[in-house]
Amino acid sequence: MDQITRNQNYIKKRGVLLSAWLIIILIASFIGFLSFFVNSFDNSFSVEHPNIPLWTFYFMGLISFSYIIFSILIFLWKKWAIFAISISTIIAFLINIMVNSQEELNQNPFVGLLGISILVCLCLPKWKMFE
Repeated sequence: MDQITRNQNYIKKRGVLLSAWLIIILIASFIGFLSFFVNSFDNSFSVEHPNIPLWTFYFMGLISFSYIIFSILIFLWKKWAIFAISISTIIAFLINIMVNSQEELNQNPFVGLLGISILVCLCLPKWKMFE
C-alpha cells in the first residue's frame, strides 16, 4: 500500500530547458511545415531552385509535421518519440546533403543535427522518467 501511495505522489518534472526547447521545436516545425507546403503549392520553390525535385519539398514538409507530432509525444514522456525524431532528423540531414549537392546553396546540412543533439542532451538526465 505504501508503494502505491509513493507512485501516486511521484510527479515527473520536465525542467525549464527541456520544456523551452520542445516549444522552440514545435514553433519552428510549424513554421517549416507551413513554408514547405504553402510554397510548394504555388511553385515558388521549384521556380527558384529548378534542380531540386518537387518531392523533396513535400517530404521535408512531412518531416516538419512529424517533428510536431513527436515533440508533443516527448511532452507526454514517450521514449520512442525521441528515437523517432532522431530518425526523422537523420532523414532530413540526408535530404539536405542531396539538395546541397544538386544546387550550390551554401548551407551547412550539419546545422540540422544541432537541434537533435541539444534535445538528446536535455532528455538524457530525465531518461528514467520516459515510458
